[in-house]
Amino acid sequence: MARTARGWAALLATLLALPLLGGCITSTTYYGAPAADLHGKPLLLLKPSLLAPTSAELHEHVVGAVEKGLRASPEVGPITGREQVQGRKELPLKVLDAYDLFSNTLSLTGVPDPELAARLANGLGVDLLAVAQPSYLPCPICEQGDELWLVGQVVNAHTGRIVFRDHLKITAHGSDPDYLRGLADDLTAEYLADFNRAFHLRAHRQRFQNLKALASG
Repeated sequence: MARTARGWAALLATLLALPLLGGCITSTTYYGAPAADLHGKPLLLLKPSLLAPTSAELHEHVVGAVEKGLRASPEVGPITGREQVQGRKELPLKVLDAYDLFSNTLSLTGVPDPELAARLANGLGVDLLAVAQPSYLPCPICEQGDELWLVGQVVNAHTGRIVFRDHLKITAHGSDPDYLRGLADDLTAEYLADFNRAFHLRAHRQRFQNLKALASG
């Protein structure tokens, strides 16, 4: 009988913990021109907007984790981060202004400006412009719970066209900071996996590029 009581207690503890778990990640991925054609190209990380009521701590946690993951990715070339742009006092003001304006516009509307993109490509020597926008959307009256979103977008800096967009969200049952960071880490890992798949150069394309390089040499 004591064993049965312990079993019921364990089951009750498990059921009570279930609302604290996040739901499954749902994602919608868009591909423009083949992203793999831009494999290994220099990438500029844009500055996402801090969207209320997302906390600054959660925002920076996600943005920092995405940057760390992209810097470790074998699918892109040299990466220029936010601090590297804003800390370069020798950059022309029009480039710095283009960086701020393009970052805000893309992260908030999802619409890239080709003229600003070209200005960043020429001024910073990059081929890709990327932003990862996190947002926490509480909904006290929603039965399914709150939502945590991560929207990643990558733009061809020379054409101003989106080549990769990833919308990911997960249900959140609570607002504890540690709990939300855990869910955010799941979203970040999913986004980085999607990014790497999109920009991975398939074997036959790699052979073609190698032969092309040999022929031109």
